[in-house]
Amino acid sequence: MKKIFLYACLLATMGCVVSCIDDDNNYNYGQVNEIEGGSSNFKDINSKYNVAVGQEVTITPTFKFTIDKENPDVSFEWTLDGQKIEGANQQSHTFCFDKSGSHEVSFYVIDNKTGLKYGVSTTIKVMAAYQRGWVVLSKGEDGRAILNFITPSSIKYTTTFEGKEFSRDSIVYKSATLDLNKNLGKNPTGMFLCVGNADYYGDFGIEEFDEVIVKGDQWEELNGNTLEHETYTLEEFGDDLPEGFKPAEGTYTYSLKALRSEDNYIYCNVKTDAADFHIGNFISMPLNNSMKFKRLFSGYKYGVNFNTLLALSEDNSLMAIADGGTVPSYGSQATISEYSRYKTGNVYDVTCEEDKTVSFKQMKDNIVELLPASDASEYQYSDPWYVALTQDPVSKQHSLINFMINASYRSLSFVHAEEYTKRPFGMIGNYKDMTVFPYKHYVIVADGNKLWYCQYGMITETDNELLGERILIKTFDHDIVSVKAQDVRVNKYNNKYDYPGQLGVALDNGEFFIFSLNEQKDVEGNCEAVNMVQVFPNEFVKDNNFGTIVDVLYKGGQAKNYIMYQF
Repeated sequence: MKKIFLYACLLATMGCVVSCIDDDNNYNYGQVNEIEGGSSNFKDINSKYNVAVGQEVTITPTFKFTIDKENPDVSFEWTLDGQKIEGANQQSHTFCFDKSGSHEVSFYVIDNKTGLKYGVSTTIKVMAAYQRGWVVLSKGEDGRAILNFITPSSIKYTTTFEGKEFSRDSIVYKSATLDLNKNLGKNPTGMFLCVGNADYYGDFGIEEFDEVIVKGDQWEELNGNTLEHETYTLEEFGDDLPEGFKPAEGTYTYSLKALRSEDNYIYCNVKTDAADFHIGNFISMPLNNSMKFKRLFSGYKYGVNFNTLLALSEDNSLMAIADGGTVPSYGSQATISEYSRYKTGNVYDVTCEEDKTVSFKQMKDNIVELLPASDASEYQYSDPWYVALTQDPVSKQHSLINFMINASYRSLSFVHAEEYTKRPFGMIGNYKDMTVFPYKHYVIVADGNKLWYCQYGMITETDNELLGERILIKTFDHDIVSVKAQDVRVNKYNNKYDYPGQLGVALDNGEFFIFSLNEQKDVEGNCEAVNMVQVFPNEFVKDNNFGTIVDVLYKGGQAKNYIMYQF
C-alpha cells in the first residue's frame, strides 16, 4: 500500500511539472502546440544539398503547428556543424562556402509560448569549384589554350505529376568563369576525361574524382577539382619515351591508360591503384607486338567488369583491348588486383557469334565515330554498349550500328559483339561531331550548321526496338565545332519523372549554347518531334561568346554524377 501511495504522489508531482510549461496560468493543458504530422515534419528542405565553392544555397523550411496554424508566435535558430549561427534568426538562411567539404546544418523553430523547440537537419556537401559543369576550351590569339567553366546550380520548383503536386529541383546555369588557368600550353586540339573509380561505398576517401586532359603541343593533365596542372602526359613514360612519340588519341579508365601515337602505335599504362590518376608509367613497347592502329575510341570509364577499349587496325578491323582491372568489392583498399589485370592490354578480335553475317574483320564501311553507350543504372557493373556512325565508301551513305560487348579475359578469353543492329542514317554533307545520350537511346550528329537527332537500340523495359529515323532539330547561322551530351537521370521515387537530356553546342563564331531536349514520343517510345529549349545563355549569364572554341565537354566529378544527378 505504501508503494502505491508513493507512485500516486510521484504521478501527481509529474503532472504539476508538465503543467508549468505554459504561461497563461489557467492550468488547462490538454493540448500542446506541436508540428503537424510529427515533430520533424518540415517541408521544403532536402535531406542533402550539393553546391560548388562560392555558390549560394538558400534554405527556407516550412511547417504548420497543430494549434497556431496561421500566425504562430515563434523564434528561429540555425546551427552549422553544431554551432549556433549568430544573427541567423529568420525562417530562411543563405549559405555560401569558400572551401570544399561537408557540413551539417540544423534549423529550429521555437514556440515562444511554451519554449518547446522543434528541429530538422540536412547536409550541405560543398564540391570543389570546378568539379561539375561544362568546360569550354578555346584558342587565344597567341595560340594559348584557354579554359572556361560554366557552373550548374539547382533551384526548387513545384510541378504536377499524375494529378499530384510535388516539389523538385531544376538545373540552372548562373555563372561562367573565363580563362581560369593562364598557364596552359599552346595550340589546343581537344579534350577528354579520365574518371576515377566509382567508390560506391566511399571506402577510398577520394576527393579528386576526375581529370581533364587537354590535347595540344603538349598534352596536359589537369586536376578535376581546380583545373590546375598535374602533369604532362609525356612525363608518364618516365625515362623510356619512344623516339619521336607524339600522341594523337587517348582513352583513360581508372585501371588502364591507352595512347595512340601519330605513327599509329598504341602504348598502355596498366594501373595498380584505382584512386591514383598518375600511378605507374606507360610502357615504351607498342601494343600487340607493334601492331598498328588508325583509331583508338573512347571507352566506358565508370567501372565495368571486363571492360573493353575498342581500336581500329590499319586493315579496318575492329579490335578489343582488354581492360579487366577491378578493385575488391569489400574493404577500403583501392588496389587493383593482379588477378583481374594480368591480361589487361591483350588484344582480341571482335566476333559476332549470334549473327554470322556480321563481321568486324576488314570491314567495308568506315567508322566515322564510335562512342560508349551503356545505359544500365548500375554504372559499376554495366555491360559495355557502343554506338557507331559508319559510312559506305562507295555510296557515301551513313549508318548507325549499336552492339554490346560480351568479354571474358580470364579462363576462356573471347570478345563477342551481341544484340547487333544496323540502321540507315542517310547522307551527311559536312560531318563535324557526334554525341550520344545512352540512357535516353539517341545520338545527336552535327552536320555543318545542322543538328540531327536519331534514336537507336532497344528500350530495355519494353523490349521495343526503336525505329531510328533521323530528325532535323536545329539549323544555326554558323557551322558547329563541337557537341556534347549531359545525360543524367534522377531518383524517380522522389522526382517522379526524369530530366530531359541537355546538349552543349559550340559554334565557329565563338558562341556556346546549352539546350534541354524535350522528346515527344508515341506509345511505343518512338520519337515524333524534339523541342529544344535554350537554358544557356540565360537571364543570369547573357554573354555566351568564348572566342575561338576548339572543344567542349561536360564533367561530373564523381563517376556516379555522370549518370545520376546528385542534388
